[in-house]
Amino acid sequence: MVGGRFRLGMTTVAAAAAALSTGCTGSSTPTPAPTSTSPSPATSAPASVAQQLQQLAELGTKAVFHGTYLVRQRHPTSRATWQVWRTHSSLRVDVRTRHVTATLIRTPRATYSCRRSGHRKTCFRVAKANKPIPAPFRLLAERLFSDSLARLAGRPHSYTVSAPATGSVHVPTNGGACFKVLVPKNQSTNLATATYCLNPSGIFTAVVYPSGNVVRVDHVTTRAPSSDAFHPYSSPTPLPG
Repeated sequence: MVGGRFRLGMTTVAAAAAALSTGCTGSSTPTPAPTSTSPSPATSAPASVAQQLQQLAELGTKAVFHGTYLVRQRHPTSRATWQVWRTHSSLRVDVRTRHVTATLIRTPRATYSCRRSGHRKTCFRVAKANKPIPAPFRLLAERLFSDSLARLAGRPHSYTVSAPATGSVHVPTNGGACFKVLVPKNQSTNLATATYCLNPSGIFTAVVYPSGNVVRVDHVTTRAPSSDAFHPYSSPTPLPG
């Protein structure tokens, strides 16, 4: 799913050591009794690479932001721009290609699928509150910032995480920490094998897929988006049935 074509729809090291020494004296003077000391507090074990990713992804599931992402598909060659708005309860993604913008808006009330081409705008209400979105209306951008992020945060043992080899990430990561994630082929398509880079707030800064497809952040602001961002830009029509 993710590693293929883009649909209209990218150490901590801690160590501690303590040395104890004992000695004796040849003097006839009695040796003072040893003074008891409080034990040193235990040093917590360093977080594994998988735990670091999980912790960042958990922050990402709570992040509030508006970001612009540049997307490149390698075969066939194409480019797109993603606009992403996220609050604690709502998500909107705009996927802009040269002539068309595809939009998906998820709110506590309903989910809307919209399309804009030139002056023509259409919107449909495709799911009621807390109901699944029909597969034909889902966009890669929406999956990445919802299902994929949630799975990185909540199921760290269902995939393999390692640090990418030095120099293997050939796109700007804007200070994001990168993690190479290998997903077993029999696992759900809500998460794809890729290198995921996240900033300290848990917001994606880059995603690089084995196919060569890339998503990378161009700009991000952590101000809460206006509520207007989650309003459909055309009067929504319910799907038949």
